[in-house]
Amino acid sequence: MIDTYLKSRNKAALEGLRPFLRNVMDVQQGRAAKPEGVDEEGNIIPAQEAVGDPDYFYTCVRAVFPVPAFADVEVCAAEEGAAAVGVWG
Repeated sequence: MIDTYLKSRNKAALEGLRPFLRNVMDVQQGRAAKPEGVDEEGNIIPAQEAVGDPDYFYTCVRAVFPVPAFADVEVCAAEEGAAAVGVWG
């Protein structure tokens, strides 16, 4: 099986893969870095590193073939995609 990480500014384009492909991870949006903070109860919220590009949504497709880029969907580097959506367990 081949894992292909995909990204798009159009969330619906990635979610639209589900009816056609069996193994599609949940779509996740990239995020900007967040500084350490404190919530209303005084709990410290640890800083979070940036993950991917906040303007893009990410998913991973596991199939017997590499999924090509199409329409609004781009293939992204495995490191970028795995940071955003994780890896298959």
